[in-house]
Amino acid sequence: MTGITRITQESIFSDLNNLAVVTTTTEQYEDSFGFTEHEVFDALETYGFSERKEAVKC
Repeated sequence: MTGITRITQESIFSDLNNLAVVTTTTEQYEDSFGFTEHEVFDALETYGFSERKEAVKC
């Protein structure tokens, strides 16, 4: 389920309670958000920016 902000979740008027808060920094799901290095490098090559790989890593 997406789109529930913590403020709404913790409201006394919310029908949903005791939800787990998952963010982009939650270790359990760290591989579920963003792009892998391989995906970024493939995109750079596809669009002609393969020489910028080192700059993107910084």
